[in-house]
Amino acid sequence: MNKLAPLAFVILLALGGALWYLANGSLNAYVKSKIETTGQQLSQFNVLVESVDIDSNQGIGVINNIRFMTIDNSINNTVFQIAKIDFSIALESLNKTPMVITQMAINQPTLTVRDKAKQQNALEQLTHNLKVNLVARQKELSAAEQQLEPYAVVHSIVINEGEIISSTQNTKLAAITLPSLSNEEGHAISMLVGKVLLQSLTAMTEQASKIEQ
Repeated sequence: MNKLAPLAFVILLALGGALWYLANGSLNAYVKSKIETTGQQLSQFNVLVESVDIDSNQGIGVINNIRFMTIDNSINNTVFQIAKIDFSIALESLNKTPMVITQMAINQPTLTVRDKAKQQNALEQLTHNLKVNLVARQKELSAAEQQLEPYAVVHSIVINEGEIISSTQNTKLAAITLPSLSNEEGHAISMLVGKVLLQSLTAMTEQASKIEQ
């Protein structure tokens, strides 16, 4: 197994995709497409990703500009946006179980609640959809799939420069440290980043609820 394969797993399977190896073509473009399609299946929102850049030699990667948008034709339909997710993988763990993601940084995530009634409801729906569909995905994993699927842990997860945009003010958030996703067995890759995104959304939504609109 070359180094590209497990790195691709981290993104390709992160939001519930099937177990895929890329035979040829552009890895980054393929990963981008899989995040968008499987992300929409899990969240039931439109998901757009600007780009993905994976460096297999250094064990690092970045996902640029992820947007979760309500499925309608409104102008301001983006409710949750992440400027970029940076992650680092311990190279010595690539051929081991679980794979070790030493750190993951959720950089410049934004919650938009300009229309409080509409977008607050949308945020609640997005959170609900992720919770329900992550549980459903876990139940759908067969014993065979669980044996084939790589497992990983994340030692450090931090939200940097979060912002809540409302109709009256833009509020910058202090850095938020999320609970690590570390245990002896690790987490199925198809669940891992979905759990990280849900944690990020939940933590920021809690902050948003404390801000007077």
